[in-house]
Amino acid sequence: MNYEEARQGGPGALAPDKWNWTNFNDSVSKEHAYVIAPCRDPEPGKARCDHDTREGAERHHWKHEVLHIRLAKLDLDTLRERFRCDVEGCSNWEEYQAHWPGGYIVDHLCEEHYDAAPLLHPFMPGARHIHS
Repeated sequence: MNYEEARQGGPGALAPDKWNWTNFNDSVSKEHAYVIAPCRDPEPGKARCDHDTREGAERHHWKHEVLHIRLAKLDLDTLRERFRCDVEGCSNWEEYQAHWPGGYIVDHLCEEHYDAAPLLHPFMPGARHIHS
């Protein structure tokens, strides 16, 4: 499994007291976590962001995901199942799906709320993604 979250650099890190969005695989120890987008520098082994706080790295990751949501208009003729809009209080049928980076969240949205995906997933401290 892969564990993505904000982590502070450890001994030997380029900035041991700073925070970045990182990943580690449970087949490797936590000491081998590496910086990933949006904090990753294209040059291997160098962190780009070095946030002062955990929340700073988490907010950077959340903003990056919000900017990279992919909205897909549904082809209603090919659907096997259709869902109601995910916005609370809305009972309209979905017209769009919002795919978040990595494909781990899909929101069902109607014509009226097609741009509401960021509102359905507000920033929450302690964000963590676990995936295979």
